[in-house]
Amino acid sequence: MAKNAAIPPEKLRALVEAGRLPKPGGGPSAEKRAASAFTALALARAADGSAAACGLSGGDPGYDETAKMVAEAALCLVAEERAELPAAARGGSGVLTPAAALGGVLERRLGGAGLGWEDGYPL
Repeated sequence: MAKNAAIPPEKLRALVEAGRLPKPGGGPSAEKRAASAFTALALARAADGSAAACGLSGGDPGYDETAKMVAEAALCLVAEERAELPAAARGGSGVLTPAAALGGVLERRLGGAGLGWEDGYPL
């Protein structure tokens, strides 16, 4: 039987009071988030030796861009493009990564939300 993965509220409170977790509202300021940015590079190599690389970049990854990614992924499941999803084309699937389940629909939505995609990195 699986156990509940949630942390009980009294343990969270104790961690906050001990200074091990930030207090509510204690995250970075809007100015600090606006000055933050990230770039993630994914590298892949196939069994035949061919390789590819792709980069994703955006603003503050801890708050702003994470919220965009979650919201856009959810919208993929309810928006008009749902029929275009790779999993829908296969007639459904089991547990999938966001890329496998949402494919190009998610890529387009994230680009429209201001995240940047780049491919063709030299390997």
